[in-house]
Amino acid sequence: MELVERAAELTELRKFFDDCAAGVGGAVLISGPVAVGKTRLMEEFCRSVDTTRTLVLAATAAETEHDIPLGLIRQLLGNAMASTQPADSRGALFRCAAQVREYAAAWDDKDPRARKAAIEHLCADLLAPARDRTVVICLDDLHLADSVSVELVLSLQRRSRMCRTMLLLGVCTTDPTYLSEIQVEFARSPRSHTLCLSGLTLPGVSAALRLSGLPEARALSFLRASGGNPLLLDALLTDAVRIGRDRDTADIPKAGNAFRKSMSACLYRLDDDTRTVLRAWAVLGRLRSRRLLRKLLGPDRDAAFVERAMAALAAVGILDHTGDFRIPETARIAVDTTTRTDRADLHLRVAVLLHEEGLGASVIAEHVLAAGDVAETWISPVLIKAAGEALAKGDADRALTCAERAHQIAAGRAAITALVALVRLKWLTSPSSASSHLRPLQRAMYRGRLDLSDAFALVAQLVWERRYPEAANVARWLDEHVDRTDAAELLHLRTMHTWLRLIGPMAADPGHDLLVGLPQPEHASADDSRMRAVSALVLPFGRNPRTRCARPPSTFWRVSSAATTRRWTARCPRCWP
Repeated sequence: MELVERAAELTELRKFFDDCAAGVGGAVLISGPVAVGKTRLMEEFCRSVDTTRTLVLAATAAETEHDIPLGLIRQLLGNAMASTQPADSRGALFRCAAQVREYAAAWDDKDPRARKAAIEHLCADLLAPARDRTVVICLDDLHLADSVSVELVLSLQRRSRMCRTMLLLGVCTTDPTYLSEIQVEFARSPRSHTLCLSGLTLPGVSAALRLSGLPEARALSFLRASGGNPLLLDALLTDAVRIGRDRDTADIPKAGNAFRKSMSACLYRLDDDTRTVLRAWAVLGRLRSRRLLRKLLGPDRDAAFVERAMAALAAVGILDHTGDFRIPETARIAVDTTTRTDRADLHLRVAVLLHEEGLGASVIAEHVLAAGDVAETWISPVLIKAAGEALAKGDADRALTCAERAHQIAAGRAAITALVALVRLKWLTSPSSASSHLRPLQRAMYRGRLDLSDAFALVAQLVWERRYPEAANVARWLDEHVDRTDAAELLHLRTMHTWLRLIGPMAADPGHDLLVGLPQPEHASADDSRMRAVSALVLPFGRNPRTRCARPPSTFWRVSSAATTRRWTARCPRCWP
């Protein structure tokens, strides 16, 4: 994308350069949020300078060189030596580069007076070429430079007024590490000027759309999506052109590969604190609030810190004025660009926070599953509850995932509860997959760790696997432990043994008729009608032991709901004889 809506700034820079060429030097500080176009403006200006009569030196600071003394100045001179320069200038630059290497190697051993003398000597060497021609020193991302280079640059700024030297400095305003010192120096000097860049306005976005061949009528939607950030706008325009003007008619521009790459680069250029706030804000998802964000970041991050970071993110164009992501895809990009370890730790912290806040199990389980291998004691019950909620919504895969994770991390009594939940889910979705868990359930039953309702269900699961002797053993155990004063349990027991006789001779206990001596339940007529319906349901198992249904009846032993039985048989006509 061509440079748009920066004509006034370019004109101001050229006027300042003309004054420098006339012998009145100075410095210009270009400040603004991340990716607002500072670098592009500086490059455009440097390209417009006549290099036959002007010496242009350029370098960009990097966070990796922040702890290297004079790292930015060494890069500046190295770039100059690698480019085509006049012979006299190359000699002076070569001598200056040698001095920089010598000073940098022993900088930590120098006392303050020697360091000050070295700074003055380097300033004189860098300003020496200005005797013969105009010199433009362009330093970008100065906020990332090492402290020694910043001190040298400020010394150059104070000395540049009396020679033909123009300092062009780019600073990001989202990281105030060195910004205050630079601002003070620029406020003191009459020949120091500051250009504050902001995002593009609607006319600028319209011009960018016109240059890309897209309809200007969509300018407002592109402005809202990009926040006026030139880097993000250029990426959205690239994706829109690739998609095609006829197919991309959505109100919000679609985020494609170009946008994902540009947003990743934009996130990388944020300072650590702002990036941390952004990722925490993204992981909170639909539960985002500044109160939860502050609790998630910890007690050492106050409200002012959060508001400062949120304002920086809004200035970049990532968030709107309400704190929402301008493009929802940005939240996923912010999380995906985090390392796996940090991402898992962040999800776990969010899960703990939401658990302390008493939020729903499904929301907490989402973060627990994303956290990976965690073994907190409170997690297993939450996952079991989340599995039930997912099953109620018809999401069987999600329910199984939650139950399996709960079974993996649970211990003690909670492990039995998790295993029961896992078996129930597998029994409802894929009965054969529950087979391997039936023996642990039987062991838990014999040790008195299994509820009677789960033991009744265990009989059904064993019969489904045609493990009739084991089913009969569980039935005998139930006969011994059922409370015979409870009419509902006795009805359940009576129904179970009736079904066992219907299914096959091996399922019933020969010589021991469990129906004898059991009292008749109330409402026997209604119960008999339900029994006949369910008997018709299970009769094929008795006629042909090899017959298998595609899915088991979830109400296999629960005769209290004839309506449920009718619904299931309507979906599975193979169950009828």
